[in-house]
Amino acid sequence: MKNNKNASIIMAKNVNYQIIKDYLKKNGISVVKFSYKCGISNSTFYRIISGKSNVTRKNIFRIALGMKVEPIELIRSDLE
Repeated sequence: MKNNKNASIIMAKNVNYQIIKDYLKKNGISVVKFSYKCGISNSTFYRIISGKSNVTRKNIFRIALGMKVEPIELIRSDLE
């Protein structure tokens, strides 16, 4: 079976960044502190929440774990 690297990528437009930003604001957590908690570099996390970078499934799971939510909650549901 061929390893499909792109299968583990979630397109930037499909991520609900507002949920992540709201979580940080509501809990008074800095981007730096949260990215460290999730095991994601600051620069990568900034690119993720600004929508400038596609996201690996691994990082979606890390963010969801840090927020204590299901990963599916970080995916936009309003896509056509």
